[in-house]
Order: sequence, then C-alpha cells, then structure tokens
Amino acid sequence: MSFSTVFDFPFEREDLAQWVDYICITTYNSKRKGVKQTQSNRLSMHDEVPGMFLDIVMFRDLKEEIHVSLSEALAPIKIDRETHSVGVETVKAHRKVDLHKDYQMGDQNPFARKCNVMFNLTDTPLHIIHSKTIHNKTLLKNQVLILDVTKHHGADNRNQHDYIELFSLNLRMDYDTTVNYFKTLL
Repeated sequence: MSFSTVFDFPFEREDLAQWVDYICITTYNSKRKGVKQTQSNRLSMHDEVPGMFLDIVMFRDLKEEIHVSLSEALAPIKIDRETHSVGVETVKAHRKVDLHKDYQMGDQNPFARKCNVMFNLTDTPLHIIHSKTIHNKTLLKNQVLILDVTKHHGADNRNQHDYIELFSLNLRMDYDTTVNYFKTLL
C-alpha cells in the first residue's frame, strides 16, 4: 500500500508559477503575506493551518484566458473545467505541517478531494510525511507528487530556510486512478 507517489513529469514551472498570485487573490479572504485581495469568486477557498497556506479555486471560475493558459501549461493532463480545481499550497519556512487527512466534504462539494496532484514550483525539496516513515517522500523541483489525501499526511519544512510553493490540482479521482492515469502520460 502506498500513500504517495513521485514522478519525474515534464512541466514548465514558469508557466504554472505565473498564475500563483492570481489564484491567491482570487480566493476569498486570502491573508497570504504580500497578496492583496482584489476580487472573490463564487467558489473559492482559503485556509491557513499551522505551517501552511492553502488557496483553491474552481477552473470554471477562472477567466477564459487563464483557464486556457493553465490547460496548455498542464498538458497532456486533461482538465475538466466544470469539476476540477486548482490551488496554491505554501509550506512555511522552518515549520512542520502535522499529520492530517483532508476534509471529507462529500462528493457533491466541488472542493472534495480524495487525491491531490502537486507540482513543486521552488528549488527547495519538500518532505512529505506519513504515519509510517517508510511511506515518506521527498518532492524535488520539477517533480510531481500524487498524494492520497484520505490517508494521514503532512510536511516537514523545519530544516528549510525558504517557503515551498506548490501548484495543486484536484482531478476528482481517487489515488490509484490518478497514479494509473499519470503512468499513461509518461
């Protein structure tokens, strides 16, 4: 049984990173340092937990040109504008994100997640932790992490001097289906 999988997956960090601030200011009540909220969308979520910030927005609530740009940057991943969401997760420097399971919101909630696809946008490695250390992973720059968020997971950034910024994608699939899907893309 595995709780997370790391893939070397070709993507252009700059093509995803250019939309980080937009996603952060699009989410309702974003308190992220240095980001001023200028708008809010019908479906967006901001959360701050010890050790990290999380900002999520539905693809359907993005401007058409941003949706097209992100879809092109994420190709060959197929984006369903109506059901998929995109987010920015920032793990704070010198902090640990304790083990947790993501919210069990029910399939009708657009932000319900069973699995998360995470792209490391920084040069700093992210250390993903699980209940059993044999399942821990390190996500390097230019890698993608498939994370089963129904299992306990966290992050350990206590030995890093920099924030780690992750571009996250919710394809609304379970962990095994997502891993198998990514294997077809490699």
